[in-house]
Amino acid sequence: MAAFAEANHRLKDLSPHLIETWRSLSVGKSYFWPDEFRGKFMKYWKIHKSYPAIMVDFEDMGDV
Repeated sequence: MAAFAEANHRLKDLSPHLIETWRSLSVGKSYFWPDEFRGKFMKYWKIHKSYPAIMVDFEDMGDV
């Protein structure tokens, strides 16, 4: 339950640009983008027993 709650908390921290990116990735699919976000978050937690580092703003990536 804690990982699911953390995933929901992280959803609120996503930038508008990143939210639009998630939405565009789910076009034509049968799921809602927050469900996929939570699913990937939970899958990472299940494998690694830690929360994934999730980029919250792709516009501030520095010199990547």
